Amino acid sequence: RNAAGGGGKLEEKPAAVNYTASALVPETPYVLRRVGLALMFCTTVGIVIEAISGVSDGLSLYHQLAHQALYICLFLTGACAMVESNGLLFPDAARCALAVSFLLQYVLWREHALMKTEEIEIRIHIIQAEINLAMAVLFGYSFHNPRSMTAYILSWSVLTLNGMWLFTCGLIQSGYCGILLHTIGAVLVLEAAILGAIIGAAAILFLPPASFEMQSGGGEGDAYSSIATSAEDTLTLELS
Repeated sequence: RNAAGGGGKLEEKPAAVNYTASALVPETPYVLRRVGLALMFCTTVGIVIEAISGVSDGLSLYHQLAHQALYICLFLTGACAMVESNGLLFPDAARCALAVSFLLQYVLWREHALMKTEEIEIRIHIIQAEINLAMAVLFGYSFHNPRSMTAYILSWSVLTLNGMWLFTCGLIQSGYCGILLHTIGAVLVLEAAILGAIIGAAAILFLPPASFEMQSGGGEGDAYSSIATSAEDTLTLELS
């Protein structure tokens, strides 16, 4: 607060918005509620379809229990997002739930890979498990340090890569994409490189330029402060 003139009137300076929490992190209650609802609905449909498939094949409701367990992990994440959106859980609870969910999915994908008989299917599922483990670590660190823009971008980038690899696995298993055993890793690296190039281009085009302190190797806190300062003109909050 600064005194304006000799009248002693206090003038409040607008505070800069938390850059990572406002410009990059869209977990507002509105977004959390919608995403949570969508996640719970889609996973419920998946669980029901797997159960119906088992019964129609003359088996039990839980014949595809591994698939249903994957859906349940994501369903609980959506439920956490819903509860958090109503202010009944601590901030970033949904992100914490995502980290735990991906750790559990790592176990499921690894076990799913070990029950396969064809070498190529074992390899693509092992890679899927490793991607889930990486997401668990990144989302866990992003929850631990929510001010880290690097952790935030990396966590959602690897989540996108996970979706790309799932699509690739579907093409391989359906026979639409012929791939040699020794080129599986190369396909994953190429997908990661393409994704990285897109993210890098987007960062150059849309993020404000780094300040001198950020370019000269300041700590993460300095980088955070400099970015928040550079966005202060357009992203401000009025103090009540």
